[in-house]
Amino acid sequence: MNRRRTGAALPALAVAASAAFTGGGLLTQTVIVPSWRRLEPGAALEAFRAAGGALGGTLFPVEIAAALLLGGAAWRAYRNGGQGRSSWALACGCMAVTVALFPLYFAGANHDLLDPGFAPGEVRAALDGWYAWNWARTGLAAVATALAVVGAARGGPGLGKGSP
Repeated sequence: MNRRRTGAALPALAVAASAAFTGGGLLTQTVIVPSWRRLEPGAALEAFRAAGGALGGTLFPVEIAAALLLGGAAWRAYRNGGQGRSSWALACGCMAVTVALFPLYFAGANHDLLDPGFAPGEVRAALDGWYAWNWARTGLAAVATALAVVGAARGGPGLGKGSP
């Protein structure tokens, strides 16, 4: 792929990846985690252990791809003086925060919930915390997606000045 086609594809790929992560977050928050929270503690832990790895293994690479693609689009818009550069930069920042939340919160919370010795009496509070933090993560991803759409609309395919 030549540079011109790569430059034209970058905004679309960045929007698509951030939208895919947002969609996965919304599915997690509206279907998966509420179903875990309705279960008895032992069953909730089993459900988390059964699906949590696959969920993270699917969504985390999409989240990383979105952050990298948004970063690439922000860099290209900045370098080319694109009108949407501030939107791209903010989108990249929002997605970078979602990535940072993994080591700051989710890695430890997931480890705890996967621990066979996790106390059943603490399951409800752990899932409630996970749910709240994941709403923050999903909200940031949605904002990143919206900002990426604005950046793409303002910066155009090559992310330069005067693009449609």
